[in-house]
Amino acid sequence: MNIVETERIIVKEFEKGDAHFILSVLNTPAWLKYIGDRKVKSIADARKYIQTGPFAKERSDRIGLRSIYAKDEDQIVGMCGFLMREYLDAPDLGFALHPHFFRKGYALEACTHLLEWGSIHLKHSVVYAITKPDNASSRHLLLKLEFSEQKTMLRDDELLMLYQRNL
Repeated sequence: MNIVETERIIVKEFEKGDAHFILSVLNTPAWLKYIGDRKVKSIADARKYIQTGPFAKERSDRIGLRSIYAKDEDQIVGMCGFLMREYLDAPDLGFALHPHFFRKGYALEACTHLLEWGSIHLKHSVVYAITKPDNASSRHLLLKLEFSEQKTMLRDDELLMLYQRNL
């Protein structure tokens, strides 16, 4: 099911056939540094991650990560979506691109339209985003998306920056 579609991208649910992309992106240096090791080391692991991971969670509430399919590339280039974290009272915007597709505007386009979609379909008037302080690319994107920095916080012995945007 397509969530968002523009001239360049489609934001849609992941499918079992997307396991090769998941295996690749979850093991890039950027993912491992800024998001963490999800122990996805094989195609079987990737298929299981699609079925049970943040892609599958809480879809009835319009929460979960979706693929970003770039029409001009004819492939999935990243993911974005809303997550519910136990320590936040509203959804968290999550996004990641495969490094091969950095700096092409896909994340900005997908997140911009996803936030518009969220303002209609989510039951919250605010959305958060979290990133590590040294993730300059994500911090820059969040500012472009009109998020404002709220505070730094410590979660599981890790320093994180919390951003907020009103819908």
